[in-house]
Amino acid sequence: MAPQLDLDDLDEALPGDLGMGDTIDAAALKGASLGEHRASGLRMIEASLIDCDADLLETSGGAASEVLVSQCRFTTWEIGKSSLRDVSVEHSRLGALQADGADLVDVEVTGCRIDYLGLREAKLRRVTFRDCVIGSIDLSGATVEGLTITGGRVDEFQGSRLGMDADLSDTDVVLLADPSALRGLRLSDEQVALHAWNFAEHLGVRHPGD
Repeated sequence: MAPQLDLDDLDEALPGDLGMGDTIDAAALKGASLGEHRASGLRMIEASLIDCDADLLETSGGAASEVLVSQCRFTTWEIGKSSLRDVSVEHSRLGALQADGADLVDVEVTGCRIDYLGLREAKLRRVTFRDCVIGSIDLSGATVEGLTITGGRVDEFQGSRLGMDADLSDTDVVLLADPSALRGLRLSDEQVALHAWNFAEHLGVRHPGD
């Protein structure tokens, strides 16, 4: 579920408020150019980032609850080993979103462009991507208990060999990188037909004349 925030009720935050181990509570940071900003352990509660940009935003090991990120541009956003609850990211441009080892619950990402999405060894519950264009997703070693990708496109999908409760049946998937890491994945009949040779080659099937 997306956070229900009244932005008019939030206090104004400044870039200096986002420091290592700091807490941002009921505040909004708007229109900030952060450059390379390191704020590991940052906690955000009922907060928002609106129309911000950064070459690097590093908030790994932190926490976010009821947070909105909208119309932001981050070349690299590092949130590894963070805890995210009721977080919405919308209409943003992310070069690399590094979330390895993160714990994501009730997270919605809408209308975003993401070149690389790293979710290695992460935990996902009720995570949804809507109408996003994603270059590559890596779920190696992740615990996926609810992932839905609908609309948009995924150029490369690397699943988890731990099994997944994941649904990609309503998006365009160009490459399923590792057929051995797709257990539990929901695909449409059309997607199965499109990737049939990829699956067959994984099983050792050869083309005529090989």
